[in-house]
Amino acid sequence: MDFKSILLNLGTKFETLAPDLDRNNQFARDNLLALKDSGVYKALIPEECGGYRKSYGELCYFLKDLAKYCPSTSLTLSMHQHLIQCLERCKTIIELRSGHWKTLFKL
Repeated sequence: MDFKSILLNLGTKFETLAPDLDRNNQFARDNLLALKDSGVYKALIPEECGGYRKSYGELCYFLKDLAKYCPSTSLTLSMHQHLIQCLERCKTIIELRSGHWKTLFKL
């Protein structure tokens, strides 16, 4: 998964939709589904659980760049991705038994 390619493919579409979403106070459902289809939801998930194990820094730069196209999409995505990062951090503190990590995500 390549964040730059995703922005190139989806950014312009998101940018054209952003003003109407903001003006009408609408949820950016279609944008978030497009990001899910692109694999972004799995960015921070470990590879052994079907994810891409991108670094937290990579994700944050992606979110910053995504916000240039559609701030509400970036904000919504960030709220959920930061929770994944918290789980990853907790995993290093609290040892989960083998298989529990995979069960958490059900990818």
